[in-house]
Amino acid sequence: MKKQKSLINNFIYNTLFTLLNLLFPLITLPYTSRVIEASGIGKVNFANSIVNYFLIIASLGIPLYGVREIAKVRENKKALSKTYSEIFFINLLSTLISIVAYYLMVFNFDYFAKDYKLFIVSGFLLLLNALNIDWFYQGLEEYKYIALRSVVFKVISLVLLFTMVKTREDYINYALINVIALSGNNIINILNINKFTHFSFSGLEFKKHIRPICILLSIQVAVNIYVNLDTTMTGVLAGEVSVGFYSNAVKLNKIIVSVVTSVGTILLPRLSYHIENNNVEEFNTILNKALKVIIMLSIPAMTGVLFLLREIVLLMFKPEFIPVIYTMKILTPLIIILSIGNLFGTQILMPLGKENKLLFSVIIGAVINFTLNLMLIPKMNENGAAVSTIIAELVVMIIQVYIAKSYVKIKLDFKFISKIILSNAVMTIVLYIISRTVDGLISNLISSVIFGVISYIGTSIILKEETVIEILRKNSKIKI
Repeated sequence: MKKQKSLINNFIYNTLFTLLNLLFPLITLPYTSRVIEASGIGKVNFANSIVNYFLIIASLGIPLYGVREIAKVRENKKALSKTYSEIFFINLLSTLISIVAYYLMVFNFDYFAKDYKLFIVSGFLLLLNALNIDWFYQGLEEYKYIALRSVVFKVISLVLLFTMVKTREDYINYALINVIALSGNNIINILNINKFTHFSFSGLEFKKHIRPICILLSIQVAVNIYVNLDTTMTGVLAGEVSVGFYSNAVKLNKIIVSVVTSVGTILLPRLSYHIENNNVEEFNTILNKALKVIIMLSIPAMTGVLFLLREIVLLMFKPEFIPVIYTMKILTPLIIILSIGNLFGTQILMPLGKENKLLFSVIIGAVINFTLNLMLIPKMNENGAAVSTIIAELVVMIIQVYIAKSYVKIKLDFKFISKIILSNAVMTIVLYIISRTVDGLISNLISSVIFGVISYIGTSIILKEETVIEILRKNSKIKI
């Protein structure tokens, strides 16, 4: 067996990759919100939400399924080539069908006629999905390659943004740049594939993939109902400006969530490998460490966000985006809800082959989200969508934790929780003092981040919290 890649390094590179995808639109928001304004951002996000429905069908749940299947056979070159080819061709066929369906809709419904160029450009995300094989590289745990490749395309996209988006009418150019930033990587992936495997055209078996892919497709459809449907229903029931407020609040929230959920995301290939090789003890050990890290990160992250929301929003956006603060406050609990749900759902039930259990939980969440959106968005606009999302995701998390307990041994002691809460309390006091004594948005933000992190980690070390100390020991030369 080849030497396993470091989970810490995988976490760092996957976090970088995830943050790049989320930070690109966020970094550009101060510029785009001033140039194309809330209505322009709302139009692009609304078009993307429509494309995402077709992208779900095109992807067929392969981004998750492919990671698991590649991880299982990564040390068998023949099986790796065969599995890769089978999944790639399934993805290619489903994407071609989705492309035809999407553009038939755009050119045949009057609703899209007023902005058909925007919907054509946004549809390029579907075209590039035919070449999307990130699942292959993730299955091999090639997170360094994924992250560095993404950096290149984000830099290119940033240059294009400042040269191609200069007036409020340039929102279509902004949509095109988003396509390049998010999916341009797929072209490089295909060109680089020969370093790892090759296409095989003989002895391919597609039937064995159909059932698990169909279940994962159903999961993706249900999940995206309460991800994309929020944006779509807010646009229909509350208008484009509310979409602009809500989508920006979601983007801010996703940045924090992505860091914490990266702990779980990198585990799917490793856990799938251990299950395939019956390493049950190692499987449980990794899961329990991951749960502690998620709790250790998510609790202070929520506290920090609540304290610094005003500074972040005022620095990032024009004054017209002040409503984002209130929406973001509602969405803040998603940091811990989504992180724990991701671990128990995707990273535990998926490697164990319990996709049907996962499907059950997300269907319940989708139904709840859709129902609450109908009731709350007309009354509360973007904040109604936020409340609906919180309730739906909380229910999903509870169901997934309950189901997963039957298959894994979870060890979470009171001593660990109490130390984390105490460390967070000290950090809260520090942040409160800074908010009362430091003037200036930037000074307040920088001081809060620096001293907040120092106080949290410092208190954890004083309390001898083992998880924090272990991570620091592995990543520094300082003896603790």
